[in-house]
Amino acid sequence: MQRDATREDRVLDLFCTNKPSLVKAMTTVPGISDHDAIVTDCDVKPAYVKKKPRSIFLFSKANWSEMKSDALKFASEFMGKCADLSVEQNWSSLKDHIATSMVNHIPSKITSKRQNLPWLTGDLRRRSKRKHRITITNARQQRIQMRWLNSRNLRRKQSVSRRGRGGNSSIISSTRH
Repeated sequence: MQRDATREDRVLDLFCTNKPSLVKAMTTVPGISDHDAIVTDCDVKPAYVKKKPRSIFLFSKANWSEMKSDALKFASEFMGKCADLSVEQNWSSLKDHIATSMVNHIPSKITSKRQNLPWLTGDLRRRSKRKHRITITNARQQRIQMRWLNSRNLRRKQSVSRRGRGGNSSIISSTRH
């Protein structure tokens, strides 16, 4: 991302990112000695664009017989006046008729937010949170257990090294008899 020279006519310092859209500004300022420094202004948290809820037509519940009768009525009117109008006017009238016919005869619903997942019931959400809590608790207990075992092994090693040669020789001499 850095394009300006930081020392004479060479680029010695780099600023790398995997999200260039988060970088607001990047400049070079005089630094220590003959070397310039890079100053960047970045967003730490990305700005998410929320999608507007949109309408979805439910074609399985459409009133097809009414749509067909409206289309036949429009066709007779359209064929009578289409020769007098331009192509753009004909297209816009056809497009407007289709859109109004869909709104009038096909029911629709508004999309819901992503957080409202119909298959994730309250019971499943509670079970998921419980599993997460248990996993975290087990991980903490395992870490504590590993620390205890490590400290125990360390104490054993220290006690063996404290015994010295005298302790080992008495053990060896007792096994010879």
